[in-house]
Parts: sequence; C-alpha cells; structure tokens
Amino acid sequence: MNNYFLYTGISIALILNIFASYRVFRSDYFDKRQKVIQVILIWILPFIAAIGILLFLSNEEKPKGRPSEFGGGAHDSIGATADD
Repeated sequence: MNNYFLYTGISIALILNIFASYRVFRSDYFDKRQKVIQVILIWILPFIAAIGILLFLSNEEKPKGRPSEFGGGAHDSIGATADD
C-alpha cells in the first residue's frame, strides 16, 4: 500500500514537471537563460516550482482586456467637455 502512494506521487511529479518544462520552453515570456533557470527550479522543487510557474504562465498568457479610459477624456471630472 505504501508503495502505491509513493509511485503515484512520483508519477504525478514527473508528469507535472514534464508539462511545466514544455510550457516554459514554448513560452515567449522568458529569454533562454531564464528558461534554463526555470526548468532547473522545476526539477529541484517538483510540485512547488512546477505549479507556481504554470500559474504564472497561465496568468501571463491570458488575453488582456480593452484598456479602460482613465481620467480626462471627452468629459473630465468637473463636467467640462473638451470643446469648452
């Protein structure tokens, strides 16, 4: 029974590390040196680094929404228009 949990944990760690390494190497966010460092971290700290880097990459690869208009614009905060 104990071996089952050990083998399951190792299998999950290997699959997660391979997937995270693949995503890092495919990413355009890091340069070559950073990619090597990230993959080393993934394999040294299997679950923590792999999950952290995958979360970071998924957040960076999300499409950004339209920027909202902030301040000024056609009507400023005091109600004046650009034509005034």
